[in-house]
Amino acid sequence: MMHTLLDGITTAKQRRQDLTQNIRALRTKNIFPHLAVVRVGDDPASQAYVTIKQKICATVGIDTTLHELPKEASEDEIHTLIEALNNNPEVDGILLQLPLPGHLNARQCLNCIAPEKDVDGLTDIHAQNLAKGTPGVIPCTPLGCMNLLRAYNLSVRGQTVAIIGRSPLVGTPLRYLMEQAGATVNVIHTRTCNPHLIARHADILISAAGVPHLVTDFWVKNGAIVLDVGITRHNNRLVGDVDFEKVAPKTSYITPVPGGIGPMTVQSLLENTLKLSKMRNN
Repeated sequence: MMHTLLDGITTAKQRRQDLTQNIRALRTKNIFPHLAVVRVGDDPASQAYVTIKQKICATVGIDTTLHELPKEASEDEIHTLIEALNNNPEVDGILLQLPLPGHLNARQCLNCIAPEKDVDGLTDIHAQNLAKGTPGVIPCTPLGCMNLLRAYNLSVRGQTVAIIGRSPLVGTPLRYLMEQAGATVNVIHTRTCNPHLIARHADILISAAGVPHLVTDFWVKNGAIVLDVGITRHNNRLVGDVDFEKVAPKTSYITPVPGGIGPMTVQSLLENTLKLSKMRNN
């Protein structure tokens, strides 16, 4: 079967053109979208991700400031910093880079971010609104998945969807988005019996487990659409949850890793920052 690559790099670049024009228009009115990034610790992967995000923000005209705390930082120190950013009138969005060091409660730290500045859409208020069907800010990776499907005119209405993983960052919000778009959704997690049997019935299979090559061709229905959200360094290269070489021939559409969902996630961060800036400035 011939498959089509869902190209996140090209799609993100296309969306970025309109975004850049919108930001230029705001800046002519002395409105300068501003993202504050909080990073705790010195994890190399987090450092790399933050650097990439800052560089891309600069290319579209979003100002950024990086606030770094040592890995030994307490929750009180994080709360104090975030509260200062909440009260800073020049800051439109706040991004708390995850994961945090193990001694910190990520949920409590995230909920210190004011909802009107929560660029990742991960505070409880945004999660509850999304579950009720009244989303405010949508988490970046799920939003990127939906926008990539729309870019290829792939509707989820009436489709059976299987999502591997139920994290609050990806799996759970993506489930709500898919259901609200008219799909029937099954969520596969570590306690699911015979997960491959559920996956094999899915018209759209999305894996966000972070387990290299978890999904083989045995898991995939002929002609399925496959979105690979997982990305892991394995044998000195970046790989996804999906064994691409084995799975791709069975699919109609599939995302590569890298170059699929990752660029769309970063694009969603830019779009959410612009959204919050517009809201703050009416």
